[in-house]
Amino acid sequence: MIPTPNNLQLNHKWTSTLAHQIADSSSGIFTFTPSHIFGLDGTPVTTLFKELFPDTTNRNAKAVKQALQTAILCLCQSIEHSHSPMTGITHSRTNTRTKLPERYKTNNYNAEIFTRTLDRMSEAGYVTQHMGFRGKGYEKGLATLFFPTNLFRKWMHEHRAALSPTQFMEYRELVILKDTNKRLKEYSESDFIEAMRQRIRESNKLRQQHTWRYIPLDKTYWHTSSNSSNAKREYCHYVEGHTPFKELNRKDLECVRIFSEDFKSAGRFFCSAQNLSKHERATLTIDDRPTVEIDLKSLFPRLIYNLNGLEAPEDCYAADTIEQRELNKRVSMFVLNCASHKEAKNALMSDQIISSQKAQEAIEAFISRHKPIANNFFKRAWAELQHVESRITDSALAQCHIRDIPVLPVHDSYIVETKHAFKMMDIIISTYKKITGFNPVVAF
Repeated sequence: MIPTPNNLQLNHKWTSTLAHQIADSSSGIFTFTPSHIFGLDGTPVTTLFKELFPDTTNRNAKAVKQALQTAILCLCQSIEHSHSPMTGITHSRTNTRTKLPERYKTNNYNAEIFTRTLDRMSEAGYVTQHMGFRGKGYEKGLATLFFPTNLFRKWMHEHRAALSPTQFMEYRELVILKDTNKRLKEYSESDFIEAMRQRIRESNKLRQQHTWRYIPLDKTYWHTSSNSSNAKREYCHYVEGHTPFKELNRKDLECVRIFSEDFKSAGRFFCSAQNLSKHERATLTIDDRPTVEIDLKSLFPRLIYNLNGLEAPEDCYAADTIEQRELNKRVSMFVLNCASHKEAKNALMSDQIISSQKAQEAIEAFISRHKPIANNFFKRAWAELQHVESRITDSALAQCHIRDIPVLPVHDSYIVETKHAFKMMDIIISTYKKITGFNPVVAF
């Protein structure tokens, strides 16, 4: 089974860059970055390794083979989980080396070895690449883009049955700390951290003991959302057939907890299974039994009210139309996460493709409706709010583990078997009230 990539998305910059160079790019260039945690193994991989790297020394063999295993996995992912004919991986060719804290090591190779491996696959005809560059409109530059060739597609289809995922290192760090630049940061061990790590490990193990399946959306049917600058594709049909269900890989179900700067900021739970669309999550089954997704409604603005000792409105995004309610959600996100009114307005204008006046009116209307907490806006509160959210999830998962209830957390929602729905609701409500002193609004 080929695991789903963690961050597959429409790459607007590469789509624009290749618009007049590649005919198939008209449907959009979708990309993701390699995970480097695991790759594909099997006799065909070993054979290909010997063909591509016959002169590799014993000293470097392990690192180079792992790099090849990751590259093969990524290319297979770009085929099996493709959103368009042009789905590939991005990888920076920079030679700058950043020393990785030992606890975060997931393999035996570095970025330079991985680059050389992709280059060798390119020379052998398995990969095509478009070199990254810096240019006008691309302040951070574009990382090099790699696509599988028809030769690789043929190789994959011939050997697909003999390929299986393998994790390079037995242990993977489950508690991750990043700095403000999102670089991995070292930290000191403590009883607090080890207890947290053990809770994550136990919840992961329980989740992975069960079979999770879903019906994927058919990527040949889609339309483009028109209310966002991201112009995301919205898929509208499920895959049809006698056995449309697709099983999630164990690694897709393994959560890590990621903090920012210290262990009092952020701390959300992340796993690959969260990348399923809302529609795909609605079809999830656990051991072929139906599930339900339970949401904490309008969580972040509600938390602002409650953490200030105030009762929140029933619906913090209330509006007369669905469209207006969705706009209110976006406004809420920007006024809570941005550092200034101007930054929030510009972000909203870009996100919703609306005029300065409309963005100003939407923000002012939201501020007016939430005057009791208006002094908390424009203060980049995301890290604090995510931390409270993650504490709720941490406690809820621990209680579910005691009750043998497998749960897939999706930040402010929780997917469980339908038969556990009311018990899960009780756990969420009691946990939220214990942390905030108020009751949440919880719904299916």
